[in-house]
Amino acid sequence: MTNHDKEMTAPHQVLFDVSQGFTQIMSYDVDEQINRTLASIGSFDGDDRSYVFLFDESGETMTNTHEWCADSIDPQIDQLQDLPADFFPWWVHKLRNLECIQVHDVNAMPEEARAEKEILEQQDIKSVLVLPIVSERRLVGFIGFDSVRCQKSWSDSSITLLRISANIIGNALRQKEMLSALTKSENFYRTVFERTGTPSVIIDNDAHIIDMNQCFSDVFYYGSIELLGRALPDIVSPEYRDTVWSY
Repeated sequence: MTNHDKEMTAPHQVLFDVSQGFTQIMSYDVDEQINRTLASIGSFDGDDRSYVFLFDESGETMTNTHEWCADSIDPQIDQLQDLPADFFPWWVHKLRNLECIQVHDVNAMPEEARAEKEILEQQDIKSVLVLPIVSERRLVGFIGFDSVRCQKSWSDSSITLLRISANIIGNALRQKEMLSALTKSENFYRTVFERTGTPSVIIDNDAHIIDMNQCFSDVFYYGSIELLGRALPDIVSPEYRDTVWSY
């Protein structure tokens, strides 16, 4: 394989590794995988810092939630929490239009980007690339890449790699959000089931008991070890068995 072939293959390998990493994790590992992804693509692309910002549900504030820094580069995540989105109108307007923001020279940013320029200069950033993170057709945040030690321009192939990575992260965040909502829902109904004050069982399509609450055990003097897996009609008096089966 020639060096040219290796150059063509490497971005695809990084992208494959990123995608594979997210398909093999559980929802509670998403944050760790995002950090690994930032390290992987940031170091591959020669960036000094890579990071993710997420907007709150209202879209009014944004928070730096994940960050990777190259050796000797100072982290900034602690200073970038709960920032009002309207402090950065130029930046946020472009993101809401799902535009890619590439700034080769921070010092040459336009007057309308004065607020963004000031905060970038405070972090000694010379060049920056930012791409929107979208979930369910909604802007949920952005992924950024800083060059601190020198000015830099990102190639079209790099931008394509980073844009796809942003989409993968967006999908992973959506999955995490859905699973979190499902867990809350399950916990809610579990609480209702346990505290209802009424003897209750959950049965499958064949009327086998798959769960029971404590009230059922207290009233009927049955424990879960005795009942789980048994057919509900089998534990009632014979005269009520047909009624239970019918019900």
